[in-house]
Amino acid sequence: MREQSALETATSGSIRFNTDSSKLEIYNGEAWWNIDIALDPDGRSGGGSRAINGSGYTAPAGHNTIEFVNINSTGNATDFGDLTNAESYRSACSSFTRGYWFNGQNRQEIDTVNIKSTGNSTDFGDATNDYNQTGSCS
Repeated sequence: MREQSALETATSGSIRFNTDSSKLEIYNGEAWWNIDIALDPDGRSGGGSRAINGSGYTAPAGHNTIEFVNINSTGNATDFGDLTNAESYRSACSSFTRGYWFNGQNRQEIDTVNIKSTGNSTDFGDATNDYNQTGSCS
């Protein structure tokens, strides 16, 4: 294998593998920067290995159940804990470490859980409105 000669002037956004440092780099127009991957709080790359799901509705009432699955294996969902109230029409989002459920049917509450552990949600605060079926993302 023959090493290719570098461009005299790299353009912004150029990517190279630096054989001296064994790192992938990107050129920002002024200097070469290492390309790093995002690590979760435990130092692992990529997202977490657990997915959580909670809330819902089966006539005549809403649910407060939270369950989880381990993404890196096959199997059924397992009980995680309970939300503070049995409500339907909630929105949810998360970070690496925390999950949140917003509102509910004519409610303004926000619940949160620690995704790495199991247990019941806690009251995080209140939303500024009581909209039903709000959208969310994370």
